[in-house]
Amino acid sequence: MIFHELFHLYRKYVLRLPQISARPGLPEHVAHNIDLLHNQIDHLSVVPQELVTYPDGEDYWVGLADNDLTANDPFDDHEMRRGNLLLSWIMISTVMPASDVAKRAWKLLQHRQLARTGRLLADAVRKANGDGPRIAAALFAELQNPKAEQVCLLRYDPATRRDELLSFPY
Repeated sequence: MIFHELFHLYRKYVLRLPQISARPGLPEHVAHNIDLLHNQIDHLSVVPQELVTYPDGEDYWVGLADNDLTANDPFDDHEMRRGNLLLSWIMISTVMPASDVAKRAWKLLQHRQLARTGRLLADAVRKANGDGPRIAAALFAELQNPKAEQVCLLRYDPATRRDELLSFPY
């Protein structure tokens, strides 16, 4: 797990990749949801690298993905269930496409009539080739919450030791 967290930091501070963040002044719950989305998008690059380095971690990620699929159903809000299922699918189809949990996720997408949307989002994520803001733009085009206008980008500036604010999309 230390490698995992260090790789997140490496992407932010060494590679200086733009980080998705909430625009200043938004309510805390909105900012929290945007932080969670950023983390999920970052995992699309971090987790595969982690599994190359530590292949025994796959069981952990498969279990987490399986739990995410189970956790989608309790939401009362249809859009929240839909968005969480699609986000889970993006992670599963990217990181563990041949797993049993991927097959289960695909069946859930078909059952909820989201297979086409899931396939299009997965293709958009692959085409973005690890570019977090491009992945976010593809997701915002489909998801209802959070909204693109609530997001900005931050990139670490080593000269000032602060994050610089970038517009989204950039």
